[in-house]
Amino acid sequence: AVESTQSTGNIRRLFVEGNKKFEGEVKQVEFQKGMQRTGLIGRKHGETRSFLRTGEIVVSTYLEIPDNYVMSCDPIFIHKRKERLSMKLAAFESDNVEDVPLARQKEFFSIGMTPKQAAHSFVITAEQALPVNYKLDISHFFAGQYLDIRGMTINRGFQGVIRKQWYQRRVRGMLRTFFTQALSPGLTVLPSRSLAFGIKKDIFGYPIRPRDPETEEPRETPRRAVREAPPPPPVKRRHSYDKHTQKSVLVYKQFLEDDQRNIRRLFVEGNKKFEGEVKQVEFQKGMQRTGLIGRKHGETRSFLRTGEIVVSTYLEIPDNYVMSCDPIFNHKRKERLSMKLAAFESDNVEDVPLARQKEFFSIGMTPKQAAHSFVITAEQALPVNYKLDISHFFAGQYLDIRGMTINRGFQGVIRRWGYKGQGKFGRTKTHRRPGSISTQGLARVLKGKKLPGIMGNRFRTTRNAQILYANYEKRYLIVEGSVQGINGCFLYLSDSRNKDPIQGPLLHYPTFLGDRMDLGSEIYDNGVINPTERFEEVYERRRDRQKF
Repeated sequence: AVESTQSTGNIRRLFVEGNKKFEGEVKQVEFQKGMQRTGLIGRKHGETRSFLRTGEIVVSTYLEIPDNYVMSCDPIFIHKRKERLSMKLAAFESDNVEDVPLARQKEFFSIGMTPKQAAHSFVITAEQALPVNYKLDISHFFAGQYLDIRGMTINRGFQGVIRKQWYQRRVRGMLRTFFTQALSPGLTVLPSRSLAFGIKKDIFGYPIRPRDPETEEPRETPRRAVREAPPPPPVKRRHSYDKHTQKSVLVYKQFLEDDQRNIRRLFVEGNKKFEGEVKQVEFQKGMQRTGLIGRKHGETRSFLRTGEIVVSTYLEIPDNYVMSCDPIFNHKRKERLSMKLAAFESDNVEDVPLARQKEFFSIGMTPKQAAHSFVITAEQALPVNYKLDISHFFAGQYLDIRGMTINRGFQGVIRRWGYKGQGKFGRTKTHRRPGSISTQGLARVLKGKKLPGIMGNRFRTTRNAQILYANYEKRYLIVEGSVQGINGCFLYLSDSRNKDPIQGPLLHYPTFLGDRMDLGSEIYDNGVINPTERFEEVYERRRDRQKF
């Protein structure tokens, strides 16, 4: 009975303090331990990525924070025997009043407020009460603050035990606001209570963020309130066990700190590269420049000066444009960047996926049909929208050509793997079958067994394909050998890594910066016969080189 009398007295006092608060002017309150202010209602608008000063790339989310209005502020009866109020906020104007339930419409009209789409109640302390119809905006929060975000998860439907446990994780946690920029399910955003005591009282703002008395604008956040990047993790050494060789192996964690240092330097070098002018770089061992995107246009034959006739392939090389240049983390402990190129103008923009259209428009580029990423070294970075043409390669150079093979569909072992087949006589319906695929003692099929299946439609790379002819005016190449893929398929050409010691000093790094027409309209390799040459000239060259 005594506890009930005390609770009733506290609630009566809360009503009195709340009415005084509603009648008077809202003033700033000094921070005290245990204070709890209201949150805000927001809306999710997709995800993106953010780059930290530690070199990490983290997933981040866009949240729209509109103007929130106070609907009511009522006491909570016997809320863990603490003095608490329930402040109800509303946000997001409703385009159609009929979409709002009738009971909620009456609640809005009773306080002279237009109907809103979302409403939510926040638990606050008594001194944080605000009058009805008071407006709260995005200045309630600041960049660097930690939030608890509560919302409805995606409806995945009926799932199994493993998938259900994975999806039932709570969204609430230490979520940091990297930037407060106003950009669809409703979200309720409130300050993290576990970290409220570590934030400066003049920055957090109770019950609202402080405003400048002269300009009536929210006070700017001092630099000391922004949380600095955490120190790098300490170097650890532990023992891991190799299950195959049953030997103890020491695993060092020092390379983690080295990778972070290298990634920071890559960001700095990349930004300098994008800001300054592209300059020629001298060749050094280990350099790796970007490739180009091309298209296959049939096959022909070429005549070599040795008297041989070889199969060759036409490759169209259009202008390629740089889309992005991002670092690759933990790429075999080497300093590498991923440069993304785009080529071949799209005749119909609708044929390009919507996600890729946004990617092109975000950098001010018209949508292209093909895009591919090439691994390069840090000094070979190029700015966004930089144009690369066919002069990137030269006649006589060796290339690695990657592309999709022809889709042959489902094929048997004779066509797919070249099996001979079984005999004609003494067999019944087994002439083109593979035969035995295992033994009774093994009682299983070994991995990699050649069996019927899908033939083709796989990415394959043709190594060391030499350029026999380069036409810089019409922008196409003729390479030696047959290249995988159908006519019209996209191919990704890069410098041959096996021929680096030979052709490395002859290449232009990061690309050819002059006018390609200065190289001539067409160039043949020294080992290929030019059809315009006379027979006597070809014969003399063959005799001089003693290649009969």
